[in-house]
Amino acid sequence: MVSQRSVTNLAVELAEKCNVVLISHSLKRKPGIYGKENRVILDGDF
Repeated sequence: MVSQRSVTNLAVELAEKCNVVLISHSLKRKPGIYGKENRVILDGDF
């Protein structure tokens, strides 16, 4: 799941329980990645 804004603690908790990746601040240079971070491969431009 992707959000352009901040995410709540509950959203992070649910992402971890549901085994999904949650990305916040998707339009920023360094987005926040929660849950299964190892599933995300960042391009060298980050």
